[in-house]
Amino acid sequence: MPSSHSLREPVSPCVRAPCVCTYEKLRAAARPAVAAVLLALTSIAPATLKQSLPTHATPAALEQPPSPTQYIRDKIEAIFAENEHPQILKTPHVLRPGRKKPFRPKTKVVPPPLSEWEIRDIVVEESNKVGFDEDLALALGKTESGFDPDALSGKGAKGVMQLMPDKAEELGVENPLDARQNIRGGIEHFKYLIKKYGSKKKALIAYNCGEGALQKYLRTGKLPKGAADYLRKFLEAEADIRLNS
Repeated sequence: MPSSHSLREPVSPCVRAPCVCTYEKLRAAARPAVAAVLLALTSIAPATLKQSLPTHATPAALEQPPSPTQYIRDKIEAIFAENEHPQILKTPHVLRPGRKKPFRPKTKVVPPPLSEWEIRDIVVEESNKVGFDEDLALALGKTESGFDPDALSGKGAKGVMQLMPDKAEELGVENPLDARQNIRGGIEHFKYLIKKYGSKKKALIAYNCGEGALQKYLRTGKLPKGAADYLRKFLEAEADIRLNS
């Protein structure tokens, strides 16, 4: 007769540690086979063992019926032979504590990075949408970041057009590292500065150094630090783009 421990109902896996859940699954899967063996053993009698022997058995064999261990082994093999697919494979997903659905880790699909020529195409498209000189926009993108959509400066400027966080928010750019949003915002800001100050040089100083630095330059005539190198790089990029366009 099976012990009270073997008939005890298993504790719900939801309140056990994850390592115990595997034991519960194995225990539940083996329960039908163990129950069948125990049922067969309780129904067997000594005479049944003798009747199960072949008719040509010798008297010595009749006096020595098969051992219980061998009989149990044969029964277990017969039971599992009838079930080709182990029941453990049919056991549902085990739930983690506090979860209502099986845990399945989510995988985030990351798109491949844009190439320089794809960035250039976006600059041209966004320039044409607002009627801006695409060569100036391309020169700006090349000077600011070299068409790198993931560029990040030491001061916190981001993206192809190197927008500062407060300026990006002002321009309605939700994600400065999104190439199209960043380029659209940079072109709109550069176009606004050219219209406001009426000069490409002044617009570039304001774009790179800030409008406060431009106002100081207009009062003193002294270029802000780094402005001369920036203007030179922009003019070289513009000349190269116009030459190869």
